[in-house]
Amino acid sequence: QEKLFSNLLDDDVSRALESLPEEFRTVVILCDIEEFTYEEIADFVECPIGTVRSRLHRGRKMLRAKLTRYAKNRGYDTDEDAHD
Repeated sequence: QEKLFSNLLDDDVSRALESLPEEFRTVVILCDIEEFTYEEIADFVECPIGTVRSRLHRGRKMLRAKLTRYAKNRGYDTDEDAHD
């Protein structure tokens, strides 16, 4: 899995993703990269859909915090107020 994503994603993004705690990293990968539904993810990780949504929200928030500088360096708008 790590080899696959390291080839698809920039090194900084890969490192940020890999630095997430496993339960958050798993749902972010399954939802945002693999495009599984919440129901499919809940079945895969054996937890309620509400837990999947919570982990996804928290995982994305952790990634956003880790990748703010990366995004700024590449010209993306990183206005924190737009995301909250």
